[in-house]
Amino acid sequence: MFSICCFGCECEHKYIGVVSVDPDCVKTGIKKYECEYCDKTYEEVLSPYWHTPNNDGNCQRCDIKIATNLEFVLLQTCDGYSVIGGGKKYFEDTTLTIPSVYKEKSYYTERPVKEIGENAFTNLQFTYVNFPPSIKVLRNGAFSNCVKLKKTSFYKIEQINKNAFSGCVLLSKIYLPKTLNYIGENAFKNCFSLTNIYYEGNKSDWDLILIGDGNNNLLNANITFNYVGN
Repeated sequence: MFSICCFGCECEHKYIGVVSVDPDCVKTGIKKYECEYCDKTYEEVLSPYWHTPNNDGNCQRCDIKIATNLEFVLLQTCDGYSVIGGGKKYFEDTTLTIPSVYKEKSYYTERPVKEIGENAFTNLQFTYVNFPPSIKVLRNGAFSNCVKLKKTSFYKIEQINKNAFSGCVLLSKIYLPKTLNYIGENAFKNCFSLTNIYYEGNKSDWDLILIGDGNNNLLNANITFNYVGN
């Protein structure tokens, strides 16, 4: 990218960035860039910090309770973990907050939590689920028949697989990012209360998502495009 400098020659833009809206645990921030040589500007969306647990399992910043006693398995790629279950004792009738990283005692470094495993939380009683930006995939039946679940939101999800939310009869709203490219068959089957979808992308982006059969509750909901924030 080039601009005309004061001497009339073409110069490469030199952008200086300033954070105009700070991110917090769950909300995105905004960083605004302005060229030193011209009036060109652009904005970058900053990912949330996500919740950082202290020794008591509460977030260091906002004191929200983060799910403990979850079960994890290392992905075959060895670059992250999948949550495969746990949490029932502590989170019925309330909010499930998934941690963004996990570290086994045998490893020195943390790895991101990238997936929710097959049937990991089926039949449990959460009313709301907080997914960190690290989550990319929900496996088959991950939250099926969570009959008290009312709403949920994603930051960077790419795949919502078969029956992931089937039978979530109270699920009424869901926030979906532009990174989403696949929704499996029956992922939202029998989600009779689903009336509002808030989608980060535009109509053209939405039409590119591969959506399997049995998702009429999703497709018949009101979709708000170009939605920012959750």
